[in-house]
Amino acid sequence: MELFCRLLLYCQWADRIRAAATEMAFLLRKLRDLCSSIMKPAERSKLTLFILELSSKGERMPVLLVILPLSKGLVLQAVETALAFVVILYQFRIMEEQKDIP
Repeated sequence: MELFCRLLLYCQWADRIRAAATEMAFLLRKLRDLCSSIMKPAERSKLTLFILELSSKGERMPVLLVILPLSKGLVLQAVETALAFVVILYQFRIMEEQKDIP
């Protein structure tokens, strides 16, 4: 149970980080567009590159074992898999009990 709670917390923070990165990229785009008349072209291009980097890293931020992106969806998949195993084990137990009844 403790490991499940830790996984839930990790996934929740990963979702928050991803959302914050997306929001920051959006706000920086608005700032860049609003201040385009007073920004130097070099500053504008640096800001654009930073926005692009932030956007691309925001999509692939925290992952588990290099293949599973941490998100609340991962927790739901883990719960679904665990419940499926419980149901299968319960069905096997019922079959075994039925074999024992004469």
